[in-house]
Amino acid sequence: MSIELTGVEVRADEWSESCSTAIENASGYVVVVISVLRSQAVKLVSSYLANLSGTTAVSHLQTRPGQAPGFSQRILDVMAGQTHARACLLDHAAELQEILNQLLDDEDVAVEISDRALEQATRVWSHRTQP
Repeated sequence: MSIELTGVEVRADEWSESCSTAIENASGYVVVVISVLRSQAVKLVSSYLANLSGTTAVSHLQTRPGQAPGFSQRILDVMAGQTHARACLLDHAAELQEILNQLLDDEDVAVEISDRALEQATRVWSHRTQP
């Protein structure tokens, strides 16, 4: 099940923009989060694979102007968030913020996630798709 999230916002010194973000439950242990920031031609795809011991492997694929697509991978022992899906969204937003700070090194960039977006992310495990 895939859910388009409402309330993911990128803010910089002189501008702000809604970021198109979706979260998908690919299976019981796999969550995928995708964000596109159109004005900067940046896309981030994050895949989270969890196991029952509490560790999560994450792979990030980023595309941005003037560069070849890039991958980064790591193991997360602990993730912040009340649910796994929310934790994935928070980690994804932190990665997106890091990418944008590198791309726009003369601006202070923040990725903000509304309470509504966090609530919507939690629903990725259910069949309810109403916002």
